[in-house]
Amino acid sequence: MPMTQQASPIPPLTRLHYVTGILYFAFRALVGAYALTVFLSLLVHFFLDETVSDMVAFTNSIIHLTTMGATILLPIALIFRCRDLALMLLPSAIFWSVWAIPQFLPNNIPKISPDATEITVFSYNLLAGMEYPDDIQRIITQADADIVLLQELNTVTARMLQRDMRDAYPYMELHPGSIPGMGIISRYELSDCIIWIEVFQHQRCETNISDEHLILYNVHPMSPLTVDGFNRRRRDFATILARIQADVEAGLTVIAGGDWNMTPLSDGYAQITGYLRDAFADSGQGLGFTYRLQNFGRMSLFGGIAVARIDYVFYTAPLIAQEARVWHENGLSDHIPIWVKLALP
Repeated sequence: MPMTQQASPIPPLTRLHYVTGILYFAFRALVGAYALTVFLSLLVHFFLDETVSDMVAFTNSIIHLTTMGATILLPIALIFRCRDLALMLLPSAIFWSVWAIPQFLPNNIPKISPDATEITVFSYNLLAGMEYPDDIQRIITQADADIVLLQELNTVTARMLQRDMRDAYPYMELHPGSIPGMGIISRYELSDCIIWIEVFQHQRCETNISDEHLILYNVHPMSPLTVDGFNRRRRDFATILARIQADVEAGLTVIAGGDWNMTPLSDGYAQITGYLRDAFADSGQGLGFTYRLQNFGRMSLFGGIAVARIDYVFYTAPLIAQEARVWHENGLSDHIPIWVKLALP
């Protein structure tokens, strides 16, 4: 008589099974929504101009952060065999990797002759409303730069510079005024300095170093994170770019630094690098974030989290970038200074 094999009973689903299932479903839903949103932001970045909408400009301002998560979630999706999610995440992961990884590789910095003149530049947004002149003096002294570009310069700091740093920096062009406040202090004589206002203030000075006539810009376009901020930043940027373009086309040597309030993936960065070179991109290493997010909503972030590179020093030939780094200290500011060494052959 044939024997029939008795089927094993199916164990009942436990609470753990239900919880695991819910978490898996939530993971798929959230990651899928994220992947789709970030993919759409890539399309916006590549196919739309920032003049179309402020949303395009905002997308470009944060796309270096929004795509970063794809590089983390992609291997997780592959581990859980979620091939559909992996395919959705792949474009964003590739985009971020192609943009970010080369920044960690060594730069091919041209060698210079031993008799070349070195020029060091230090750009520092001081954060208006914060009074810490002793720390600012110490940071500037330690940086030991030939030219210091200051943004958001207040009267307290301006008085300290004139009183305590005149020996180190005999040439000063200071225009304090809270957020629009600007200042240049230099070891080289400054001449024909002008300051102009579109939305914020911007400076242009001339100097001579080793028989080379240089144009110095200290700029601070409007922050986009304000009412009508992107439009006002575009107005500021247009006047800056027009002056720089005229100087470059006239064959002048230009150094332009400051708090530019733009990220490397923004349209403004592409426009300015059409005329000038980025010293950090040429001679720095890493992502070079210079802006610290101090709070998220009502939650304070102790020490801040570095989230973007918005402070730059740009230059033209015959200058050659030799070294660039984000400074190790920023005092009470939400910006981290950038220090750059340029060579004049």
